[in-house]
Amino acid sequence: EEVSIYRMLHAPRLWLRKVDDTFTISEHDINDTLKELNNIHSAIIFAAEQEANEQLPFLDCLVKIETDQKLKTKVYKKVTHTGQYINYHSNQPLAVKLSTITNLTKRAKNLCTDPHDFNEELTYIKKTMELNDFPENIVTKTIKNHLKKRDKPRKENDDVQQQIPLYLPYEKGISEKIFRLGKKI
Repeated sequence: EEVSIYRMLHAPRLWLRKVDDTFTISEHDINDTLKELNNIHSAIIFAAEQEANEQLPFLDCLVKIETDQKLKTKVYKKVTHTGQYINYHSNQPLAVKLSTITNLTKRAKNLCTDPHDFNEELTYIKKTMELNDFPENIVTKTIKNHLKKRDKPRKENDDVQQQIPLYLPYEKGISEKIFRLGKKI
């Protein structure tokens, strides 16, 4: 793929791909580039979405071109996004519920290049999780705990192969006890 892309007459300066979505930066006319891309293989058809108002959504990220030509990113949600996540009162382990908050916070931390956008996203997470019946103190504490953590690289001597997965249906009260017992082994 990359060999074909960068050998093109109208090759993009940047080509990033995630499954069937690509993000490209090109100095060439988009129609010329598309024509070349669509001639690479008959079974692959490319379409293009161009930036509007100096910004372009890509996956769950909104990429904006600043006046100095640098790229700024923040979390992007489609207009159809409902804000519906797991409800706090659902019959799921607390760890699963809290991981929703942690993952949304991690996404904001990874995607927001501007502190103002990051703080806006944290406010959105707090409001949204409260709309999903999460107590405010739990949401705030989970976000705070995640932001205090530093992403730790895995130690070389971690031996994952000795762990044996155990899959059981969730049963409130019992599953938590089994999990605690499993950690002691």
